[in-house]
Amino acid sequence: MVDTLHYVKERSAYAKKLRAALAPGGRVVIIDFVPKLLAERPWGPPPEQKMSREEVDAAMAEAGLLPARVHEFLTEQFFVEYRAR
Repeated sequence: MVDTLHYVKERSAYAKKLRAALAPGGRVVIIDFVPKLLAERPWGPPPEQKMSREEVDAAMAEAGLLPARVHEFLTEQFFVEYRAR
């Protein structure tokens, strides 16, 4: 999912649906914006939709998904692959 998860209000519930639909050995990949103040980045999701990587990790963990790989090459976004426990 690229620049989409910030639109989802019930992230933990959504993550559980993703986990339930995941094929054996499959992964869920999340790429979304690193939160910044509006003055620092006037584009991207509105302030009320911004979420940190830690918030995403927590929602995924609640659904039984853990970070499998983290990519650091994007400057404005986090990029994490999650796998089932």
